[in-house]
Amino acid sequence: VAPMHVRGLADFETFKIGGSSSNPGRSNVLCVTLSANVPLVASLPVKVTVSGLSGANALSGALVLDGAQASSKHFDSVWDNVEKRMVFTVIADTVAGVEYSICGIVTNPRCAQRTQPVLIEASGVVIQPTAPSSVGAILMVGEAEIIETSIQQLDSTAGGPNELTIHFTSTVNLTQTAGKASSVIVRGLRGVVLPTGTVTIGGSSSNMFSACQNLDVNEGCKASTGIWGDSRDTLTLHLVSSLTAMDAVEVKLNFTNAETSQDGLCSIVIEIHAEELGCQIAPAPIMSASELRGTSKEALRIHSGNAVCFPVKLVSQSTSSPGATNTITLSLRPPVNVSADHVIVVSGLTGATTPDAMLRLLNSSSVFRPRARWSAGTGTLTLAVASGHTLSSAHTTTVTFDLANPHYPQESPALITVSVPGHVDIDKCAMDSGTDEAAPLEVVSPRFTVRTVQHNSTIMGGANLITVSLRSNVVLSNTRKSVLRVEGLFGSRTADSLSLPLTIVHGQGLALKASWRQSTGSLQVEVIDKIDVTTGICFSFVLHNGYTAVAQQINANATHVMALGMVPIGATSLMGNALHIVDLNGAQEIIGVCTCPSSADSTSCVCSTTLMGIAQGRSLYALKVELQCNSHAANLTISAGASVLAGIIQPPTSCHDQCQTYHTALGWTQLDPKLLLNSTSIEVDIAGDGLQTDYCGAGHMLKAVFTLRIAAAEALV
Repeated sequence: VAPMHVRGLADFETFKIGGSSSNPGRSNVLCVTLSANVPLVASLPVKVTVSGLSGANALSGALVLDGAQASSKHFDSVWDNVEKRMVFTVIADTVAGVEYSICGIVTNPRCAQRTQPVLIEASGVVIQPTAPSSVGAILMVGEAEIIETSIQQLDSTAGGPNELTIHFTSTVNLTQTAGKASSVIVRGLRGVVLPTGTVTIGGSSSNMFSACQNLDVNEGCKASTGIWGDSRDTLTLHLVSSLTAMDAVEVKLNFTNAETSQDGLCSIVIEIHAEELGCQIAPAPIMSASELRGTSKEALRIHSGNAVCFPVKLVSQSTSSPGATNTITLSLRPPVNVSADHVIVVSGLTGATTPDAMLRLLNSSSVFRPRARWSAGTGTLTLAVASGHTLSSAHTTTVTFDLANPHYPQESPALITVSVPGHVDIDKCAMDSGTDEAAPLEVVSPRFTVRTVQHNSTIMGGANLITVSLRSNVVLSNTRKSVLRVEGLFGSRTADSLSLPLTIVHGQGLALKASWRQSTGSLQVEVIDKIDVTTGICFSFVLHNGYTAVAQQINANATHVMALGMVPIGATSLMGNALHIVDLNGAQEIIGVCTCPSSADSTSCVCSTTLMGIAQGRSLYALKVELQCNSHAANLTISAGASVLAGIIQPPTSCHDQCQTYHTALGWTQLDPKLLLNSTSIEVDIAGDGLQTDYCGAGHMLKAVFTLRIAAAEALV
């Protein structure tokens, strides 16, 4: 214990807490281990409260474990479901310094959450609220998911009857709740021919679903039905009974195959929308098993007669930005050579704002005539094979051309086809599309495609260089009155400023002064030129850390960025951490001293010392160097290991002949943990000149004190 360190009479020497499960909605055994430095006496009585267990659920009353009350012979254990806390009443005196463990079962929340800030305190024997000395992933819950998805069909004959079998599993329980719809949606079922509206479904789980949100027979509602949306190739199933977590669900759909041939689909997704859940479940891709691909059982693989599709028939785009010029790329290889008396027709590129025209082809291929006919109404491009040339079946030919994206978001067209009219050996078939933002004519809302934040200091009170990198899918400019705003930079002690200096790391277009507001943790800067959409912008600024520890974010990013102006971009989280401030209470402290002996022959010197016994793998190593004001020193340099440190504060002229005074030559400076990789020691040194007189009479003209602080293990977040 440090000298003059005073602590309360009663305290918890040990408080550890951990859980057995991070799965949403599952049972979780919480175990608390505690010990006090004084006996906890039953006669007072003493109550120990563990609070902050947000998200956990159990019936208020006796805490249970495996069906029995979770009490030890020393504690009676109760769960308070309103305050989300455990209360342990001492029923038999404890022994000071002895650890006791109590476990009980709660249910995790069904929505994701990060580790909870838990505290322990006691009444009867008063012990103030205390954080855990060791904490596991307490009530940190992962995202709800759709898993174990699969899909297959009965037959691939074009125009023939077919049946899809769909399997999936939810990792959370779902219930049908009045006024709150829960639905399963399967999207991307291209090639299914059904009338729009109510359809009958089969499968072992079909009675769990209906076309209605509630089973009201008076309204003609019944189970084992769904809703087919032909325009979006979507099957919607409303949940009308409970769906149990980890139970496999099976649904079957009967339909007629389309007349147009197509390969099996890899763009089918399944979604669960549950209003009663209170959070979103990420969509999941659903594909046929690998052994079924390329066979008649692969989902929505459709073929007809002897004619065959293009073996290579890919269409993709260059940008998904609203209103942008979009380069469309076609990659084509026919099953047989196509001569100059035929045309290649690509249809279904709907949504572009380019009017009817003869479009210039952008690539240098001489296979096609240099211009192709564009029909905006049907989204059709007609490519004519140039005279004397052939579209070869031996290799892939690439064609590029420009279209103008619509000004508003839209999904990529559901069906884009390629055909060679009049060619008996080539079937009209669906093209393969690029994925995500490369999907043709997929237009998304303005957003940041790159959004990161990082900092270089976690020291309380230290200067912290914050670096933000951004790239958007739309142009941000002064003509669009664009302004960037970063929010959530909490924990700084930097006062409000209308002219906080900014440094441009790369890119251009931002002002060099920003507006900073401490209370909201927000920084706002104007765009004074244009930010290029390909290079984006990276800028940095300095904030001073506060004197209160701030944990780095877990499973959620507290810092957000948005763009204001004529082309706004909604707030979205920045990836990374800023203003993570490490608590140095309880830090390990290592002190070393070095001196230079007095010399009549030299006015400069270098002295060094080795700091040893350094703990490994900690989140923060901070060094401070103080210089005795003996002979006046100038031109100081300080090194740690192989690194020369910046931020040296040269001593004032008054720093001499003041032997009880020490000048801070280096304030608390964060060391790169790599300097201590695989080592428990580091050599530090200081050099200076201008040394002439030993005023202090101790036989040396330069004396420096090095202090290294090392964050405690529990400060790791």
